[in-house]
Amino acid sequence: MRARRPIHVRRLLAVALMAAVVLSSAAGAALAGKPNRATSTASLAASCGPCAVGAVVDFSGTGYDAKQGKAMLNIGGAVTSTAVYADGTIRFSWPYFSSPGAYSVSVYQWTRSGKPVLKAQLTVTVS
Repeated sequence: MRARRPIHVRRLLAVALMAAVVLSSAAGAALAGKPNRATSTASLAASCGPCAVGAVVDFSGTGYDAKQGKAMLNIGGAVTSTAVYADGTIRFSWPYFSSPGAYSVSVYQWTRSGKPVLKAQLTVTVS
């Protein structure tokens, strides 16, 4: 019997990095298209306004589709996701406002056909 070769850490890290790049590119491409701007009853609020540079900003919202279990976030061009709780609420924190300015924060969910739908949006002023 031949002995199995051990998995090389570098190869594993390279594969993980490639997967992360592909996933972030796919998420960015999904939002780069024209999202459906259907009327939504979802809300989004920030814990401060204006917010201090370097502060951790807490966000919360209601009216999201809990059956989807998650929502996609676009925060000043950074794309990530957050959980949607069983009661249709979201809560997340963002510690990366390191420069003064106005940052757009958008929350998306998906249609049955897989297209992103803008559910709520707000502008956070950081000074």
